[in-house]
Amino acid sequence: MRADKAEIARFLDLTFRYADPDSFVSLRAFDQLRDGEPPILIRTISMRRGLSHIAGAAVTAAENTANRVDPGVFCPPIATFKGWKATVENLANGLVLSVEMDKGDAKAARQRLEALLGVATVTVHSGGTWVDPETGEVHPKAHIHWRLSEPTGTPDDHADLREARRLAALLVGADDTAVPIPHPLRWPGSWHLKAAPRMARIAAANPDAEIHLQDALPALSDAVEAAGLASQSDGQRVHIPGKNPQADVAIVSSAVAAIPNAERDWRKWNRIGMAIWRATGGSSDGLTIFQEWSEKLKLSETDTCAARWSVYPTCPPTKIGVGTLFFEATAAGWHRPTPFTETKPLRPAAEIERAISGIVRKIASDPNDRLFWWGCRRLHEIAERGEVERDAAMEIARAVGRQTLMPPRARELAINSAFGGVSHHG
Repeated sequence: MRADKAEIARFLDLTFRYADPDSFVSLRAFDQLRDGEPPILIRTISMRRGLSHIAGAAVTAAENTANRVDPGVFCPPIATFKGWKATVENLANGLVLSVEMDKGDAKAARQRLEALLGVATVTVHSGGTWVDPETGEVHPKAHIHWRLSEPTGTPDDHADLREARRLAALLVGADDTAVPIPHPLRWPGSWHLKAAPRMARIAAANPDAEIHLQDALPALSDAVEAAGLASQSDGQRVHIPGKNPQADVAIVSSAVAAIPNAERDWRKWNRIGMAIWRATGGSSDGLTIFQEWSEKLKLSETDTCAARWSVYPTCPPTKIGVGTLFFEATAAGWHRPTPFTETKPLRPAAEIERAISGIVRKIASDPNDRLFWWGCRRLHEIAERGEVERDAAMEIARAVGRQTLMPPRARELAINSAFGGVSHHG
């Protein structure tokens, strides 16, 4: 049985794009019938060998696994490590927020999470199926991955990513065994052999889609609390308050308008009011949104919106916010127009300059194609925030690109891909 190298190479680019070149990929396979047994295959490869070399090694490993007398499961962790041990303690980079849907409606789960996080980077149909016991409907088992805009690289960052994975799984009823970052997951292009042979395939891919962990974590936390699931803790954290509670007024207004408000429910009315207050920073625009949403209710004189609004600063909410509004609106059929495009204040010029200098220094310290790609994406984000002109950011990318070993055409392709434009530079 032959593996699909193109599919594996595509998956590697989608998920391992920003991995630290000094880290290692752990290609692994396991017995498909006996859980808890040691791996039947382990091969550790340095990221410095390049994604193309790793894809070739993965194809060989996947084929060897499928063609054994007792076929196994080729499922390397989607993470990198400091050496051959694929453990939490040896973790180098967490690369993706992953959700494993082995039971339930994977499509509905993905849509629910995409309303909070934005479109997934890649969805893999692993080859298995789940049958709804009530309806008899057959659903493909799926692994859904959101690439991080910057890999985790410290124990605290790893813990944040693990928590985000736990909250995402909790929110949609996914398999919680996939919460740990080193958890092995089947790669597309390899074979599923528990029943009739099926190849795991990429069902959907969005190469430019990625998430900022510092934004995703509070959004998921707010949604879990809004769904009444926060008490289902695994002994870790229950809620992560948002680091930047203010969101763009237009998107807050759009979400709130979709939230039903037909019944007289003071607790819900007050809770939504607090979420609007936090999402808009207690602004007059936020009060207007609250008032418009409340028009359907006949409130007593003491419970007017303005009166309640004035109380919130005395005991400001910290456990609900814009994620709460997104969750409630999504449940009512709302779709977020432009995920994670909230307006943020410009940083001081000195801070912007330090950020750009840091990107340049990081690429110059190890001029390889993966770091250059990463740097182009970071420069594009700075330009998108309006902190530097787009053309100027592209010229900075070109200047630092000349320090790498990449061919000119490859450098320009990376820049154009990051900035989403067509260049006439050579």
